[in-house]
Amino acid sequence: SHVDPPRLSDGAGRDPRGVEAAADEVDYGVIIVSTANSDPRREKRHFNMLRTRLIDGLVYTASRDMIPTEELAKVTTKSPVVLADEAIPSLEDVPSVTSDNIDGARAIATHLATLGHTRVVIISGFAGLKSQVDRVAGVRESFPNALVLGGDFERESGYRLVSDLLAQDARFTAVVACNDLMAIGAMERLREAGIRVPEDVSVVGFDDVDMASIVTPGLTTVRQDALEIGRRAGRMLLDQLTGGPALASATSVTLPVELVLRGSTAPAAKR
Repeated sequence: SHVDPPRLSDGAGRDPRGVEAAADEVDYGVIIVSTANSDPRREKRHFNMLRTRLIDGLVYTASRDMIPTEELAKVTTKSPVVLADEAIPSLEDVPSVTSDNIDGARAIATHLATLGHTRVVIISGFAGLKSQVDRVAGVRESFPNALVLGGDFERESGYRLVSDLLAQDARFTAVVACNDLMAIGAMERLREAGIRVPEDVSVVGFDDVDMASIVTPGLTTVRQDALEIGRRAGRMLLDQLTGGPALASATSVTLPVELVLRGSTAPAAKR
């Protein structure tokens, strides 16, 4: 009789190809699960799949401010779980694979300070995510008085928040968005207002998605290796399931990031 290979669930919704590549090496199947519209009920159903052994392990990526830590804590006591892209401080014993968000934000801040910027606005994603806390903290090491606005990772929130700033006649020479989509939305609104990027206002993102190199001007951003995050997380989970070499040291991994300079940053203008 035919038996399906054991299955892993990737709840990341970012780029699961790295998890798939790790699973393919040992003939594991992968179920890709997206908690669309941040639906807690749908997410709970997926945790129940793990508890009832319909899946063997979980690679989980938080993407919203209301992280279901209670549900996660329950499943981690009985089943293998690895956190990918987002560490969760209240679950510090759960293995995780993340980017060095604070180092990437420091690189952004150093770059802007070198260009003479002093009035910086930060557009953060959901405030409850550790990646956002770290990115804001890294920028604020150089710009402690930077104004922080809360977005939702979507392009429209970057557009809207910059629109609000312009309506208030706020004075700023640089916008640091904590992901590229919000940065692109910010650039769009500035362009509509007749404010040049980067001559009048510099804009920086984070992630280095494909669009970052296509928009005009090209977006200065921090590159993180989404594929490697998935690959490492997948291998870490598989080692938990099979007793592989990473099992004994499966705590947390922080991957390096790289500042990518493009055309959206320039010396500070007098605004």
